Amino acid sequence: MKKITLTSILALCMACPAMANIDKDASTATCDNATIGTTTGPANLQADWTANTIHLDWYSNDTKQTSTTCTYDGGITLPSTPTVPTGYTFGGWKVRVPFSLSGLDATIGASSFAYHKGMVEGDYCVSDWQYVECSDSKVSDLNKGEWKIGFDYGTVIGTSLCSSTSGTQDTAGTPDENTEGQGCWCKITRYVQNTGNTISVTSSWVFNFMGGDGGYWCAENSSGGCTALCASRAVNNATFRSSLFGQSN
Repeated sequence: MKKITLTSILALCMACPAMANIDKDASTATCDNATIGTTTGPANLQADWTANTIHLDWYSNDTKQTSTTCTYDGGITLPSTPTVPTGYTFGGWKVRVPFSLSGLDATIGASSFAYHKGMVEGDYCVSDWQYVECSDSKVSDLNKGEWKIGFDYGTVIGTSLCSSTSGTQDTAGTPDENTEGQGCWCKITRYVQNTGNTISVTSSWVFNFMGGDGGYWCAENSSGGCTALCASRAVNNATFRSSLFGQSN
Protein backbone atom coordinates (compact mmCIF):
# COMPACT_ATOMS: atom_id res chain seq x y z
CA MET A 1 0.00 0.00 0.00
CA LYS A 2 2.83 2.36 0.86
CA LYS A 3 4.57 1.53 -2.41
CA ILE A 4 1.49 2.39 -4.43
CA THR A 5 1.06 5.65 -2.56
CA LEU A 6 4.71 6.65 -3.12
CA THR A 7 4.47 5.86 -6.81
CA SER A 8 1.28 7.93 -7.14
CA ILE A 9 2.86 10.95 -5.48
CA LEU A 10 5.94 10.68 -7.69
CA ALA A 11 3.80 10.55 -10.84
CA LEU A 12 1.82 13.56 -9.66
CA CYS A 13 4.94 15.63 -9.11
CA MET A 14 6.32 14.73 -12.54
CA ALA A 15 3.16 16.21 -14.05
CA CYS A 16 3.59 19.55 -12.21
CA PRO A 17 4.31 22.56 -14.46
CA ALA A 18 7.84 24.02 -14.35
CA MET A 19 8.29 27.26 -12.41
CA ALA A 20 10.64 29.90 -13.83
CA ASN A 21 12.20 32.74 -11.88
CA ILE A 22 14.52 34.12 -14.54
CA ASP A 23 15.06 37.87 -14.95
CA LYS A 24 14.81 38.43 -18.71
CA ASP A 25 13.78 41.25 -21.04
CA ALA A 26 10.79 39.91 -22.96
CA SER A 27 11.81 41.83 -26.07
CA THR A 28 15.15 39.98 -26.28
CA ALA A 29 14.47 36.70 -24.42
CA THR A 30 15.10 33.33 -26.08
CA CYS A 31 12.71 30.43 -25.69
CA ASP A 32 15.19 27.96 -24.18
CA ASN A 33 15.94 26.19 -20.92
CA ALA A 34 18.24 28.97 -19.69
CA THR A 35 15.43 31.52 -20.00
CA ILE A 36 12.23 29.68 -19.02
CA GLY A 37 13.66 26.79 -16.99
CA THR A 38 12.31 23.94 -19.11
CA THR A 39 12.82 22.29 -22.48
CA THR A 40 9.31 20.94 -22.87
CA GLY A 41 6.97 23.18 -20.86
CA PRO A 42 4.57 24.24 -19.65
CA ALA A 43 6.30 27.17 -17.90
CA ASN A 44 4.80 29.82 -15.64
CA LEU A 45 6.10 33.33 -16.28
CA GLN A 46 5.41 36.39 -14.16
CA ALA A 47 5.45 40.08 -15.14
CA ASP A 48 8.09 42.18 -13.39
CA TRP A 49 6.77 45.66 -12.51
CA THR A 50 8.80 48.68 -11.44
CA ALA A 51 7.06 51.82 -10.18
CA ASN A 52 7.55 54.94 -12.32
CA THR A 53 9.47 57.92 -10.99
CA ILE A 54 7.36 61.07 -11.52
CA HIS A 55 8.88 64.55 -11.82
CA LEU A 56 7.08 67.21 -9.76
CA ASP A 57 7.26 70.99 -10.23
CA TRP A 58 5.91 73.20 -7.42
CA TYR A 59 4.51 76.65 -8.27
CA SER A 60 3.41 79.71 -6.37
CA ASN A 61 1.53 82.35 -8.41
CA ASP A 62 2.80 80.79 -11.67
CA THR A 63 6.43 81.01 -10.49
CA LYS A 64 8.19 77.68 -10.04
CA GLN A 65 9.50 77.30 -6.48
CA THR A 66 11.32 73.97 -6.69
CA SER A 67 11.29 70.51 -8.30
CA THR A 68 11.15 67.07 -6.67
CA THR A 69 10.29 63.50 -7.61
CA CYS A 70 8.06 60.77 -6.22
CA THR A 71 7.54 57.09 -6.91
CA TYR A 72 4.10 56.01 -8.12
CA ASP A 73 1.99 54.57 -5.27
CA GLY A 74 4.52 55.97 -2.79
CA GLY A 75 4.48 59.08 -0.63
CA ILE A 76 5.18 62.68 -1.64
CA THR A 77 7.60 64.80 0.33
CA LEU A 78 6.15 68.31 0.42
CA PRO A 79 8.49 71.27 -0.12
CA SER A 80 8.79 74.22 2.22
CA THR A 81 5.74 76.46 2.46
CA PRO A 82 6.09 79.40 0.04
CA THR A 83 6.01 82.99 1.26
CA VAL A 84 2.39 83.76 2.08
CA PRO A 85 1.06 87.12 0.79
CA THR A 86 -0.21 89.58 3.37
CA GLY A 87 -3.84 88.89 4.21
CA TYR A 88 -3.77 85.24 3.13
CA THR A 89 -3.41 81.89 4.90
CA PHE A 90 -1.62 79.01 3.22
CA GLY A 91 -4.19 76.30 2.47
CA GLY A 92 -1.92 73.58 1.13
CA TRP A 93 -0.94 72.38 -2.32
CA LYS A 94 -3.23 71.40 -5.19
CA VAL A 95 -2.74 70.00 -8.68
CA ARG A 96 -2.01 72.79 -11.14
CA VAL A 97 -3.50 72.59 -14.62
CA PRO A 98 -0.52 72.79 -17.03
CA PHE A 99 -0.38 75.79 -19.34
CA SER A 100 -0.70 74.85 -23.00
CA LEU A 101 0.63 76.90 -25.89
CA SER A 102 -1.97 75.24 -28.11
CA GLY A 103 -4.51 77.78 -26.86
CA LEU A 104 -2.58 80.74 -28.31
CA ASP A 105 -3.66 82.23 -31.63
CA ALA A 106 -0.86 81.57 -34.11
CA THR A 107 -2.55 83.67 -36.81
CA ILE A 108 -1.91 86.90 -34.87
CA GLY A 109 1.36 88.52 -35.89
CA ALA A 110 3.96 89.44 -33.29
CA SER A 111 4.27 93.08 -32.24
CA SER A 112 7.93 92.88 -31.12
CA PHE A 113 10.91 90.58 -31.05
CA ALA A 114 14.40 90.34 -29.56
CA TYR A 115 17.25 87.88 -29.29
CA HIS A 116 20.57 87.27 -27.57
CA LYS A 117 22.89 86.04 -30.28
CA GLY A 118 26.07 84.28 -29.18
CA MET A 119 29.05 84.15 -31.50
CA VAL A 120 32.67 83.13 -31.04
CA GLU A 121 33.74 86.74 -31.59
CA GLY A 122 31.36 87.99 -28.90
CA ASP A 123 27.72 88.15 -27.88
CA TYR A 124 25.36 90.81 -29.06
CA CYS A 125 21.67 91.49 -28.63
CA VAL A 126 18.96 92.90 -30.87
CA SER A 127 15.54 94.35 -30.09
CA ASP A 128 13.22 95.19 -32.97
CA TRP A 129 16.08 95.41 -35.48
CA GLN A 130 18.16 97.67 -33.22
CA TYR A 131 21.41 96.57 -31.58
CA VAL A 132 21.25 97.00 -27.80
CA GLU A 133 23.49 96.12 -24.87
CA CYS A 134 22.70 92.65 -23.56
CA SER A 135 22.19 94.24 -20.15
CA ASP A 136 19.36 96.40 -21.58
CA SER A 137 15.99 95.70 -19.95
CA LYS A 138 14.56 94.80 -23.37
CA VAL A 139 16.78 91.71 -23.57
CA SER A 140 18.19 91.17 -20.08
CA ASP A 141 15.75 88.30 -19.50
CA LEU A 142 17.36 86.33 -22.34
CA ASN A 143 20.30 83.96 -22.06
CA LYS A 144 22.71 83.29 -24.90
CA GLY A 145 20.85 81.51 -27.67
CA GLU A 146 17.41 82.69 -26.54
CA TRP A 147 14.84 84.77 -28.41
CA LYS A 148 11.39 86.18 -27.71
CA ILE A 149 8.40 87.52 -29.58
CA GLY A 150 5.72 89.72 -28.09
CA PHE A 151 1.98 89.62 -28.76
CA ASP A 152 -0.98 91.55 -27.44
CA TYR A 153 -1.75 88.58 -25.20
CA GLY A 154 1.77 88.02 -23.83
CA THR A 155 5.34 87.09 -24.73
CA VAL A 156 6.78 83.73 -25.71
CA ILE A 157 10.46 83.05 -25.04
CA GLY A 158 12.33 80.32 -26.85
CA THR A 159 15.75 78.84 -27.36
CA SER A 160 17.71 77.64 -30.35
CA LEU A 161 19.81 74.59 -31.15
CA CYS A 162 22.39 73.86 -33.80
CA SER A 163 22.31 70.11 -34.35
CA SER A 164 23.75 67.58 -36.76
CA THR A 165 20.16 66.44 -37.30
CA SER A 166 18.21 67.79 -40.26
CA GLY A 167 14.43 67.83 -40.54
CA THR A 168 11.38 69.06 -42.42
CA GLN A 169 10.88 72.82 -42.19
CA ASP A 170 8.14 73.98 -39.81
CA THR A 171 7.79 70.43 -38.47
CA ALA A 172 8.43 69.13 -34.95
CA GLY A 173 11.19 66.58 -34.53
CA THR A 174 13.81 65.11 -32.21
CA PRO A 175 17.24 66.55 -33.00
CA ASP A 176 20.49 65.28 -31.52
CA GLU A 177 21.16 67.79 -28.75
CA ASN A 178 24.71 66.57 -28.13
CA THR A 179 26.25 66.81 -31.60
CA GLU A 180 26.62 70.30 -33.05
CA GLY A 181 25.89 70.82 -36.73
CA GLN A 182 24.21 73.15 -39.20
CA GLY A 183 20.62 72.09 -38.54
CA CYS A 184 18.81 75.03 -36.90
CA TRP A 185 16.05 74.04 -34.45
CA CYS A 186 13.81 76.26 -32.30
CA LYS A 187 11.42 75.72 -29.41
CA ILE A 188 9.53 77.71 -26.79
CA THR A 189 10.57 77.35 -23.15
CA ARG A 190 8.41 79.85 -21.27
CA TYR A 191 5.45 82.19 -21.60
CA VAL A 192 5.21 85.60 -19.91
CA GLN A 193 1.69 86.79 -19.21
CA ASN A 194 0.81 90.47 -19.47
CA THR A 195 0.60 90.46 -15.66
CA GLY A 196 4.33 89.70 -15.56
CA ASN A 197 3.94 86.09 -14.41
CA THR A 198 6.37 83.71 -16.14
CA ILE A 199 5.19 80.16 -16.87
CA SER A 200 7.59 77.39 -17.84
CA VAL A 201 6.28 75.33 -20.74
CA THR A 202 7.22 72.05 -22.37
CA SER A 203 7.27 72.10 -26.16
CA SER A 204 8.85 70.24 -29.05
CA TRP A 205 11.81 71.28 -31.17
CA VAL A 206 10.72 72.58 -34.57
CA PHE A 207 13.06 72.48 -37.56
CA ASN A 208 13.88 75.86 -39.11
CA PHE A 209 16.52 75.34 -41.80
CA MET A 210 19.79 73.63 -42.70
CA GLY A 211 22.71 76.05 -42.87
CA GLY A 212 25.78 75.82 -45.05
CA ASP A 213 29.35 74.98 -44.18
CA GLY A 214 31.71 77.34 -42.41
CA GLY A 215 30.00 77.50 -39.02
CA TYR A 216 28.38 80.92 -39.48
CA TRP A 217 24.90 79.77 -38.52
CA CYS A 218 26.07 77.73 -35.59
CA ALA A 219 29.32 79.07 -34.26
CA GLU A 220 31.35 77.15 -31.72
CA ASN A 221 29.86 77.11 -28.19
CA SER A 222 26.86 79.15 -29.26
CA SER A 223 23.79 79.06 -31.44
CA GLY A 224 25.14 81.67 -33.83
CA GLY A 225 22.77 83.02 -36.45
CA CYS A 226 20.23 80.29 -35.69
CA THR A 227 18.99 82.37 -32.75
CA ALA A 228 18.22 85.36 -34.96
CA LEU A 229 16.52 83.18 -37.55
CA CYS A 230 14.32 81.51 -34.90
CA ALA A 231 13.12 84.96 -33.84
CA SER A 232 12.61 86.38 -37.33
CA ARG A 233 10.81 83.32 -38.68
CA ALA A 234 8.57 83.18 -35.59
CA VAL A 235 7.66 86.82 -36.22
CA ASN A 236 6.97 86.47 -39.93
CA ASN A 237 5.62 82.95 -40.49
CA ALA A 238 2.26 81.80 -39.09
CA THR A 239 2.92 78.16 -40.05
CA PHE A 240 6.15 78.17 -38.05
CA ARG A 241 4.39 79.79 -35.08
CA SER A 242 1.67 77.16 -35.23
CA SER A 243 4.27 74.40 -35.02
CA LEU A 244 6.05 76.14 -32.15
CA PHE A 245 2.72 76.34 -30.30
CA GLY A 246 2.18 72.60 -30.83
CA GLN A 247 -0.80 73.12 -33.10
CA SER A 248 0.64 71.27 -36.09
CA ASN A 249 3.54 68.97 -36.90
